[in-house]
Amino acid sequence: VAQGLVRALEQRIAGATIPRVLSQPPGWAAMPAVPNVEGTKFPFGPKVQCGSTLWVSGALVPIGDMAAQTRSTLSALEGHLADAGMSRHEIVKVDIVVLSMAELPALLEEYRSFMAGVSQLPALSVHQPRGTCAATKTEIAVTASTLPKRVAPHDPRAGGVRGDLAAVSSAAVRCGDMAWLSAAAAPEAGDARAQATAVWGRIHAALKAVGFGAGNSACASVVLQDMDDLGDVRTAAAASLESAAGAADSLVVSACSAGLVDDALVEISINACGLPTEATAPSTARRGDLVWTTASAVAGSRSVRDATLACWRQLELNLDAAGLTRHDVVKVEAMIGDLAAVFDFNQATWEYLSVMDRMPAMILSEPRALPDGAFVHLSAIASALPKRHFPKTVYDGRRWAVVEEPLPALPAMPPTGGRKVLASGLEVENKDVTYTGGLSGKKLRMPDEQHGLPVSMLNSTKRNFSEAQSAAMAKIQESLKPPCDHPNMLNFKLTLGLFIPSTNTTMEQELWSILKHDKNAGKCAGIGMHTVNVITPKPRVGTAEEVAQYRDAFLGGMKASLTTMKQARPRAYIMGMSIEHILPDLMSVQKPMLDFEAECEGLAFSEWTTAAAAGLNKFQATRIALLAPFDPAGMGHAVKVFTELGFEVVRELGFGCASTIDIGHVPFDAKKRAIVEALAGPDVDAIIQCGTNLSLTPVIEAVEPMTGKPVLGINQTLLWYALREAGFADKLDGAGRLFREH
Repeated sequence: VAQGLVRALEQRIAGATIPRVLSQPPGWAAMPAVPNVEGTKFPFGPKVQCGSTLWVSGALVPIGDMAAQTRSTLSALEGHLADAGMSRHEIVKVDIVVLSMAELPALLEEYRSFMAGVSQLPALSVHQPRGTCAATKTEIAVTASTLPKRVAPHDPRAGGVRGDLAAVSSAAVRCGDMAWLSAAAAPEAGDARAQATAVWGRIHAALKAVGFGAGNSACASVVLQDMDDLGDVRTAAAASLESAAGAADSLVVSACSAGLVDDALVEISINACGLPTEATAPSTARRGDLVWTTASAVAGSRSVRDATLACWRQLELNLDAAGLTRHDVVKVEAMIGDLAAVFDFNQATWEYLSVMDRMPAMILSEPRALPDGAFVHLSAIASALPKRHFPKTVYDGRRWAVVEEPLPALPAMPPTGGRKVLASGLEVENKDVTYTGGLSGKKLRMPDEQHGLPVSMLNSTKRNFSEAQSAAMAKIQESLKPPCDHPNMLNFKLTLGLFIPSTNTTMEQELWSILKHDKNAGKCAGIGMHTVNVITPKPRVGTAEEVAQYRDAFLGGMKASLTTMKQARPRAYIMGMSIEHILPDLMSVQKPMLDFEAECEGLAFSEWTTAAAAGLNKFQATRIALLAPFDPAGMGHAVKVFTELGFEVVRELGFGCASTIDIGHVPFDAKKRAIVEALAGPDVDAIIQCGTNLSLTPVIEAVEPMTGKPVLGINQTLLWYALREAGFADKLDGAGRLFREH
């Protein structure tokens, strides 16, 4: 079917609309041409990284025999890994579809060569759908992680895994709180129920080998020879998970019918997580920052477009119940009942996902059958962590092209409409606008600036006024009668709400120095700040006990400071605090920030980990040096946070300040020498600095030319992120390369 479709489409090709190619990622292997219809939109991205985990879309190169296609596909995948600063050694899971099991040996021969030298092999799954995109012989998707691996080899005594597959894979791979299992089968066990029971036993053994239990199973990908056997598989799963309270109910199952290795009747592949499950929607599970969810739609009398959109809407309802949105989707496994409808599926999916700044990774195939007669099935992973911003790419039918990203004008969307009552009692049109964040891609709200002056603003006893003066007063009063819509006289473009610890004497002044710089004053006219302190009555951080007291005071004071801030009605927020020195890992740092952002009523919110990752990614930096005022324990936390963000911390240096007040007294010369003489070097791509009371802007201008490296100070980077997020694209001077170049 797919081959016939390609031949028919070739007769209609007029040449795809190709975006201007700026550059190719390092290590990239250009893909041969794939037939494409002009105007077709491909609703997926090449890769998505959140924290330490990278999901890469299914790669396919439908040119040549199986060996040639496999080599080209693996080369393309390696290019994406290299672009993320990774290699085949960081791969934790490989998902392979083949058009014919008869050609699997040729694929495995090339795969074995590719994995030569990899000591900790990834988990692996292989199945044969009814059809693949462009009739390619194979499509391969990978997941990778920067965290250390703990692997469990296949147990030869357990059986169920063909020797040539066992030789190139591990039974399970664990990185931190996540684990990926190879597809398990038991063709020797008998009927479908017996095979499913044996498979679950092997899954439990693999989980145990990496320190997990049955209750850690988050998502199961089930492939069956016959869809009628799904009930037996579910029964076996319920019996197998009975000992783990609630595990069967919280397990998300994605099922399809396809051909399997050695004609097994059942194959099951597991994603596992060591974090507890939160109650959400059916077919949905949230564990920590990750959500697994599935949705299906029957076509029936509906068009493919309508069925696809219905499936995506159900998926987003599931995500909403778990506290996330379509913007947080990082990986999608899509299956449709007939690949002849792939272009309708692509167009509808593009329509639904086009609001996203970065499309998710995706793998697409046509199974033999889907449960309950569904035509479209989506299995998705979403993450609450910020996405790493690789250069934006568009697939044009023959390769990934890196395209320019003009910052959006403000507002990018029309007013939200409706009415509101001003302080004066006057009811007016609500002129709030919604727009797309210039860096996050989130849908944000820019509040209306009109506040309305009192109807009777001018007051006087009219004593000692001449007739002319009284007439002038009347004219002034007339000019102030409603409707009146006067902007803030100083902050008429943007009021930034800045939160800083009560001991911070640096950040506000440093941000003003950038906005009021001689060369920036005109560009930044109308941009101002309102600052609110987060009360931290005990500023000492010299011992673990003092750090804990400071942490509890800051986290406990955030909500009260937001209540105070809202009285000034800012239009965007900046959290002027790097809390990685008081919290042990990225998840602990992100959670209070995400909770805080949820209280910001849709306004843009700039926090350090998101801004730092966005700034570093603008320079395609992967290896960094870290400067901070923290003690050894705090430096250890900071290194872990940036590692989990996906960066390699080559070296770090902390000033070990005993109190947060002391941070503001570290001399500029000490900071300059620390960067130039201790941190910079050919083995780092950028230097990054934490601690908002540690002024660095004057130092940045001096050391960047000396080191040849971009230096990202926390204060300058947070302001850059806030302005770019709000749509202000002007390049600014006096604040380093980040503001001048991006």
